[in-house]
Amino acid sequence: MAALAKIRSVKLTGGVNVPLEFIMLVFAALPAIVPLLAQGYLRGADYMDTPWRSLELLEALKEGVLFPRWSPDLFYGFGFPIFNFYSPMSFYEVVAMRIIGAPDLLQASKITFALNFLASGIGGYVLARCIGLGRAPAAAAGVLYMYAPSTLRDVYIRSGLASLTGTAFLPFVLTAFVHLCRVRTMTSTAVAALMLSVMILTHNLTSVVALGMIVVIVLVYCWWNHDIRALTPAVLAVALGLGVASFFILPAMTEMPLTHTEKLAAGDLDYRLHFVDPLGEINGTIESRAVDIKYMATRWGAIDLHPAYPYGLPPMKVSLLQGLLILAFTVALATRRKPSPWIVSSALIAFALFYLHTSWSRWIWESAPLLQAFQFPWRMLEPMGLCVALMGA
Repeated sequence: MAALAKIRSVKLTGGVNVPLEFIMLVFAALPAIVPLLAQGYLRGADYMDTPWRSLELLEALKEGVLFPRWSPDLFYGFGFPIFNFYSPMSFYEVVAMRIIGAPDLLQASKITFALNFLASGIGGYVLARCIGLGRAPAAAAGVLYMYAPSTLRDVYIRSGLASLTGTAFLPFVLTAFVHLCRVRTMTSTAVAALMLSVMILTHNLTSVVALGMIVVIVLVYCWWNHDIRALTPAVLAVALGLGVASFFILPAMTEMPLTHTEKLAAGDLDYRLHFVDPLGEINGTIESRAVDIKYMATRWGAIDLHPAYPYGLPPMKVSLLQGLLILAFTVALATRRKPSPWIVSSALIAFALFYLHTSWSRWIWESAPLLQAFQFPWRMLEPMGLCVALMGA
């Protein structure tokens, strides 16, 4: 083990040095990626959204439209402005896989799912290293983030590529802003702004949470180190990032009244049906019925891919592993005289996101229309998985 610890990188063909941890993360990801290599396609709730939207994007690119707003073949040929409102970056990835050599868009979609799953682990590792964790704990953070139940669910239960891509890109965005707090140069500011703009173009809802996480990270850093000067480059980077992505943000916001967005929060999509009561049973009928549903892509066992994770005793509404990690983190934090501000930020964000998916936070949801656009409170568990991975590491 001592000899292994001294190995910094592995030299691949062509003289390219790859950190040993990256190789380890690839092998760690194989159990979750191998099922994607089988014949057939995913059977999650949104399984056909990815190939159909990728097809519309590919056809638009063939006609020379680099950023299409209208998709003429959707909705039985009547057309729909999907890319005007829905962040398109993940579908560009599928098209790229098809151009590179995937036999069809279905296989290109599966390859993109696999690559983004692996990217989430690498992102967790990079962020952990950036906040000062050692190589082994950072690698553990990457594995924990990859195997967070919410990450697996994005692949096999929801088959939501945009959400998974947002999950994979989130740690890279946070890494850029953590670095910016320390190194306040124009280059660091530009990189952070670019990463934020790409995040916005990757997944609408994850980018909203990312902005909130950036605010907490920067404010805790400034307070912890008594250094208010870090606010200026962070604010500038956020402003620039929003400005770069404004070509997508402004039409999406100004033209929203022309659509029937009220249907996004009606019926089974009503956010009030999907809260979790920490002291009782799952609130509402949708998730209560889902507890007994046997998902086709998973079996009963140590990993439960149900969105609300109803393990054992009523208070345990996160996965068993995540609950144990939070407990271990709390004990470890209590033994430190001055813990890292980055880890304190992760803890604050994790508990805030967990609170927002419980019925206790209903008053916040009812007073914040932006939150209601999330539809499902359990979406908060996806970025929470990154914070818990860092805490566990």
